[in-house]
This record gives sequence, C-alpha cells and structure tokens, in this order.
Amino acid sequence: MAHYNFKKITVVPPAKASTSSILDASADCNPFGIPKATSSPKSNTRNPVNRKEHQRNNIRIICINFQSIKNKVAELQVLIDSTNPDIIVGCETWTNQTMFSSEFLPDNYEVKRRDRGTDDHGGVLIATKKDLITSKIHVSEEAELLSVKIDLPRQRSMIVTAFYRPPNRTDDLYIQSTVREITELRNQHKSSVFVIGGDFNLPDIQWPNRLITGHSYPSHVNNQFINMADDLSLTQIVDFHTRKEQTLDLLFTSHPSLVDKCKCLPPLGKSDHDIVLTDTLITPQRCKPIRRKIYMWNKADMDSIKQELKEYKHTFMDQDFTDIDSMWNNIKTFTQDLIEKKVPSKMTSNKFTNPWANRQIARLSQQKRRAHRRAKKTKCQKDWERYKTLQSQAQREVRQAHDKYMEDIISGNMQENPKRFWSYLKSRKQDTTGVAPLKHSDGFLHNDAFTKAEILNSQFHSVYTREDLSQVPSKGASPYPSMPDIKIDSRGVHKLLKGLKPHKATGPDMVPARLLKDFADEFSTILTRLFQSSLDGSRIPSDWRKAAIVPIYKKGDKHKASNYRPVSLTSISCKLLEHIIHSNIMDHYKHLDILTDKQHGFRSKRSCETQLILTIQELASTLSVGEQVDVILLDFSKAFDKVPHTRLLNKLEYYGVRGNINYWISDFLTSRTQQVVLEGTASSTADVLSGVPQGTVLGPLLFLSFINDMPEVTTSDIRLFADDSLLYRRITSTRDSDTLQQDLAALEKWETTWQMAFNPEKCTVIHVTNRRKPRITKYQLHGHTLEREESSKYLGITISQDLKWNIHVNNVTSKANRSLGFIRRNLRGCRPSVKEAAYNAIVRPTLEYAASVWDPYTNQQITSIERVQRRAARFVTNNYRDYIPGAVTGMIEHLGWESLATRRAKSRLTMMFKITHGLVDIPHEQHLVAGDRRTRGNNKFREIATSKDAYKYSFYPRTIRQWNKLPPDITAIPSLEGFKAMLDRLPADHPAFTI
Repeated sequence: MAHYNFKKITVVPPAKASTSSILDASADCNPFGIPKATSSPKSNTRNPVNRKEHQRNNIRIICINFQSIKNKVAELQVLIDSTNPDIIVGCETWTNQTMFSSEFLPDNYEVKRRDRGTDDHGGVLIATKKDLITSKIHVSEEAELLSVKIDLPRQRSMIVTAFYRPPNRTDDLYIQSTVREITELRNQHKSSVFVIGGDFNLPDIQWPNRLITGHSYPSHVNNQFINMADDLSLTQIVDFHTRKEQTLDLLFTSHPSLVDKCKCLPPLGKSDHDIVLTDTLITPQRCKPIRRKIYMWNKADMDSIKQELKEYKHTFMDQDFTDIDSMWNNIKTFTQDLIEKKVPSKMTSNKFTNPWANRQIARLSQQKRRAHRRAKKTKCQKDWERYKTLQSQAQREVRQAHDKYMEDIISGNMQENPKRFWSYLKSRKQDTTGVAPLKHSDGFLHNDAFTKAEILNSQFHSVYTREDLSQVPSKGASPYPSMPDIKIDSRGVHKLLKGLKPHKATGPDMVPARLLKDFADEFSTILTRLFQSSLDGSRIPSDWRKAAIVPIYKKGDKHKASNYRPVSLTSISCKLLEHIIHSNIMDHYKHLDILTDKQHGFRSKRSCETQLILTIQELASTLSVGEQVDVILLDFSKAFDKVPHTRLLNKLEYYGVRGNINYWISDFLTSRTQQVVLEGTASSTADVLSGVPQGTVLGPLLFLSFINDMPEVTTSDIRLFADDSLLYRRITSTRDSDTLQQDLAALEKWETTWQMAFNPEKCTVIHVTNRRKPRITKYQLHGHTLEREESSKYLGITISQDLKWNIHVNNVTSKANRSLGFIRRNLRGCRPSVKEAAYNAIVRPTLEYAASVWDPYTNQQITSIERVQRRAARFVTNNYRDYIPGAVTGMIEHLGWESLATRRAKSRLTMMFKITHGLVDIPHEQHLVAGDRRTRGNNKFREIATSKDAYKYSFYPRTIRQWNKLPPDITAIPSLEGFKAMLDRLPADHPAFTI
C-alpha cells in the first residue's frame, strides 16, 4: 500500500502559465531520446539496471498477468517499490466499473483500463507514471485491447498496447477482427515505437524461428498472429517460459534495437504467470514534479506571532489609509511576512514509498527472486520447492505488514485522528477527482496541465452572458422598503473567525484560515475596520475579485471540457464579509417574505427532502383520484454562470437591497478575473463577464434573488431547488395540456427577457398516471419536442410514472452494494469498529437519503434493502462461514443495529415532529387535521383514507397512521432530542414502526 500524504496542502497562488513543466530532450539524443553515445542495443544481461539511473532516464515496462489484481494489492506495491516501472501493462485484472484504480495502484500512476464487463474475469490495463505525457488513443469494443500514446522528444511517440486473448476465443471472426484492429492501429502510427504486450495464450509457437510445435490451439489461430507479426515487422522479445513450460505472456515491438534487456521476475502472489520486465533505451518527455509548500503550524512560534499581531493591531488602527486597496494590502503584506518568518515550511514530495515494507520484506523479496531465477535455470524439484517456500513466506510477511500498518496507523488513531482515516478512504477513491486528457478544438487529446487549464478556462469563459444593456427590463415600482445599512460588530466577526475550518483551502491572497482562526482576538478588530470601510465605501480590494478556479467533473465524457463545472477559490477574508452581508439580506427577505415559497434551495428549514415531500405528496394525491399529472423537468444551461449583472442588480434594488449594499455587490461582481489552477499550473487570466461565482458565500443567495420571479409567469405548479426546476399540472382535458404548453412559452419569454437559457435537450416529460392509456401530449421548448420518459431522477431520487419505487430501490441498493464492495476491498484487515464506522458513514446514508419520501412498503423492496445491511454485518464481523438460519440476524443483534425499515419509520416520525413544531418549513394545514379530542391523548391527527397505494403509502397518510400509534407522552414531548430519545426506547416491533 502506498504511503499517502494526508495533510492538507495549501493552495499556491496562481502562477504565470509556463511550458517549462515539460523537460526538453537533450540535443545529444536521437529522435527517440536515446543518447547518441549509447544508441546501439546492449546485449541481454542479468545484471540489474541501476535503479536511480533508470529513474532519471529510460522507460521500464513490466507486463503482468494479475489473475485478480484486487487480491494482490500489497504484493504489487512491493513490486513497484523495488522495480520502479514507468509503464505497467496488465491483463486478467478481473476488475469492473465499481472498482477504482486507486485501490490497486499508487497515486503517482495514471491508469487506463478496459474491463471485460460481462463478468469479473479478463480485463486489461495500462498504468503510466504521471510524469509521462500520455493519452488514451484506442479502446476496443470487441477484444480486450487498450492502447496508450506516450510522447517522446522531437514530436515522436510510443504506442503501448495491452492485450488479452481468452483461451476459449479461437473462432475465426474474433481472431481476424482482433488482428485487423491491431494492424489498423499500427498503420495509423507507423512512425511511432509500437509495443504490444499481454497474455496471447499461444503456447504452440516457437517465436525465434516462427515454428508451430504444439497442438493446444487450431493452426489458424497461431498462423494469424505469426502473419500479423511478420506483416507489421514486429519482433517478439520474450525468450523464456512465463507459465510452467509455456511462453504465454508476450511482448512485441517494432524497434527491437531499442530494447536494452528483457528478463523474468517471479509472479505476484499465487499467480502462475511470471512477470516480464523490459528495459528500453528510450528517454521520454517528462513533466516536472509538482511541489507545494506546506506550513508546519505545529512547529510555529505561536506566542511570538501573537505578540507581533498585538503590536500590529495598534499600529493598524492608528494608521490612515487612502483607499480600501491600500488598507487590505497592508494587512496582507504583514500577514504573509509574518507567516514566512514565524512558521516553518517544507516542500511536498512526490516520491512513492511503502512505509510498511520493512527490511525483512525487502530481503525476502530478493531471496524469492534469486530462488525463482535458480529454479527456472536448473529445473530442479528441490530448487522449486525452496522457491515456493520463500514465495509463501514473502506473501505472508507482506500481508501481515500491510494489515499491521492499517491497524496501527489508520485504525489505531481513528478516535484520536479520524481525519486521517477518512482521508485514507478518500485517497482510495481518487479516480473520481482530477481532470482527464481534454479534447481541444484541434480534435486532439491534450494531457499536459497547462493546456488542460487553458482549455477549461476557455470553456468556462465561453458560457458567460454578453448582457444586452440596450433593453434592460424593469420590474416596475418596488413595494419593498430599503433594508437598513449594515453595521459591523467586532464580536460577530470574532465568532465568524472562531468558526473557520483551519484546513480550509486558502484563496489567491494566501491568507490562511488557520492564522485567522488561531488569532481571532487580534484579527477581529483589524477586520472589523476593514469590513466597515469596504461597506461604507462600497468598494472591495482588487484581490477579492480574483478567483482560482478548480474544475469539478460532473458527468458524461471526461474528455469534454463542457462536462466540468468551475468552483471558485476566493479570499477567506472576503467570505467572512460575505457571511455578514448574506445574513443581513436574508433577514430582510424573511421579514418581508420576499423569496417565493416554491424555492427550497439554500434556505434554512428547507432541503431536498422538504421539497420532495411536498412534490411527491401532490403527485400522489392526484393519482388517488385517478387523474393524470404531466411533469416537466427543466434544465438550465450553465445557470449560475449566465446571470447578467445589471439585471441582477436591478432585481436586488426592487427587493429593497439598495444604496451602499447594492453598490458593494456591484463592485463584488464586476471586473472579476479568473485563472484555472490545475496540477500546480495556472492558466492565463480571463475576465468574468457574468454569473455569480460558485464557491462564494453570496453566490447562491444572489442566484435565488435572480430567479425568484420565475414562478410568477406560470399558472401551473412549479417547484424550484436552486436551478433545478419542476413544472407540472393536472391533465383532465386538452385545455390543460395547452395551458401547460403556454406556461412553457411564458418561461421561454422569461428566459429571453432576463438572458437565461434552458437546455431543451435535457428537459424531459413524465406522464404520472395509473391509466393504461395516458393522455400523451408532445410539449415543445424552443421548437424542440421534449423527450418523454417513464422515470427520471429529481433531487437524487428516481420518480416513476406510476410513483412506485422499484427503479429507485434498485438504484440505491446497487449504489450501496458498490460502496460496500469498496470498503470490503480496502478495510479487510481492520478491526470491527473501523468497518462499522465506514459502513455507517459511506453505505447506510445511500440507503437512507430522503427515505421519508420513498420508504418502500412491499416485502420485496424492503428485503432488497435489508440484504445490503446483512452483507455489511458479515463484513464487519468477518463471518462468511456461518450460513445456518438466523446466523446473520444474530450478527446484527450482536452489533446492536436496528433494521433499516425501523430506522426509516423513525426518520418519518421525526420529520413529522419537525413539521408540527415548525422546525422545517413545510405547510401542513391541509393534511394535519386534529383528530377526535374526546379520545385519549390530544396529539392525534385525522387519518387520510384512500385505496390507491401510491397515496396510501406517501408521507402524510402513512406517517399519520403511525404517529397516532405513538404513546401520548411521546407526542407531547416539546424537544426534538427528547422525542428521538423516547422513540429509541420503544421496542422494534412497536405498532408505530410497522406499515
């Protein structure tokens, strides 16, 4: 297992773009980067290449038949640590899409995979060191074939291909199509060094003389590959047996003179395939390692810092400043100088190490290799037995050392330092982070950091709105009074400072949260003066208009820049002032009830769950009377980035945000600049022409203000969660369908007026009904007929046209099982408490997200969900042997876990308590009608009668029935904590928890 640096790395200030991140090839090299003095091939030798010299220069390749990579992680880490390969070509990986490459390989490798897909066997991968400039150029649809391009000096390249032929694939069509595919790939890159490796399963061929001496496979199979090698001028360089007395693992190259040596290494774990290690004479282009400065606050002289800050505070408060920029620059300069003087620092290292791979393991590995080499040479049974003994001993030692490291470093410190544990798990899922090679307008994939940053910066800039200032609309005379001016209180600033997360990413100004938090007493006075001056003058420092953009992958093709969204890293000090302004504007909005009741995003007492409860309740009530609802899911195109500033400021003024605050927001939004920061490299600077910055505190509130009047233009029902919009209407006649279409036209007019944009291709229609023949209407937006779907995802849950939850339950159980598989693979050696914590934090929330909305009522769905927890119980207790009836139930009881059905019932009852006590903002007068007060207890509600399951088991009808079964002393409890505690005291079979 790799040693991961779990410390928070401070974000460096955006640097000027530079192409120097790629090392230039020496002029004393041939076109493939080979030094001219040593360009002739060396003879094969058993002497190992000097590891340090190899690390600086030539490409080393290892080819491995894994026979399940997930079962050999520790052994693979030791192999990588000892051989330091630049390229790993693997086959029979036995991986699938639920597995992350970072679970198996250290983070200094870029991994491309082609999983089989049909089962858990087969599969190929190519892992390249991240300092190589690579791109994936070919993935076969039929064969297990994957190719990667590696840049060499002088605009040359190397094509590395991984291939696996299953033993049962001998049919002519498969062989011919595979050979044709390899041939086309080679012909497309004639000037490149071509290397293809993997398990070809061709034991009958004697490659030195091209003779077929065996009969394991039909002759046409052998002849096809021999002819391919001859036609493409490829040389097979593996001249030793790789599996028993057979040579199955092959390596072909178009330039055999560039091969320094090819030798055999012992297999991984209990695999029966030897490893092929090949050293080449090729020197690639390499990127400079990215190094960042880390401040070691635990070694800082905190008392000295405090004293200097006290002295600076008095000097600052007595000083006169000409403008806000001079005031801020004074603070920033002093702060940065103070950190440099008083806080020790170090540079990050990209070196890969195995902290658990001790000298004993290294010694055993060497002994095993020597024994393997001797056994292959002598073919003596005694030598083979000695090798197998050392192989078993090495495997045992490696796995014990790996598990002990997990226990001591990760598990042992979980209570004291849980951040390290969760950082470890995050590092094992890092396939989801980063930016893949991106397509440019030239049609080619680019993988160097600067070019990717430029492509993303250009993409983010291209979506901005060029506001039409010739026809700025007006909302007319405002009925709202102006909000009062903001007066900054140092006590409030102090509270904000103490609430900062110390490891929060630092903005471009390089003033860290750690310093502001630890010395809140001193900074509260300084920042109070700065903030008040900023508000009074309606000006912000120029630094606060700069943003370092971090691209976040959304979904779709990872090679398209349009599938990434920008998140702004801005000044932490600016965010503190944004908090103050946000709080005051929101108080103004609440006091005058300005924000539409249809909006549940970014608002207190509202959430995805509250929005979904209201929406599903309305849809289900329509089904209960046999009617149809047409639901249109609307998708904004780059909504946050397209908000035009002048129109936004006019709306803010209409809502009473006027005077200095309006001018301050204007200064906050205009003249902004951005740079995409990626892999330690910054793009060029681009102007921000529109939008509310994502990642800022004020951004969401400004967006809510801008779209607040959107529901006013429709007569149909509309629901908003930030930019997620849902338009729906009961359809009883053609007139209702026409009205819904008219509402779509009204929204078209609204978006044109306010210069926003819907994406018609992503807008869909669901006809929610139980009718066998629903009324089908084709709705249009911008002339595009909206696609009709039987189910669609909204705010994380899948809504079906019959409001049944089969599809959603299948989705959440599949996702939960994938998450459970992830923690099983990565926490195998941990103690039960650590496994349980991971299950509670990673798996169970997937099964319980918004469960009060979709809580299933059929035995099949309930059982399907419970199976996930039962699998988790076996994992936590490490009991996969006991299959007698009731065994898993006993495990769950021993762990003290409630059934997930009981937990969902408690969740719904808790939500009902929040509704009745005003802890969430859900109107309930229509559904919660007081029951007969003559009965015992006065906290009962009238039950809702219906014969339709979709409505009967929706939130209100179902939860009211269960609420009424609660003892009166529980429903009368005034506090939420007390209510939850009393629920927990009820037995699991209490009637309130049953359907």
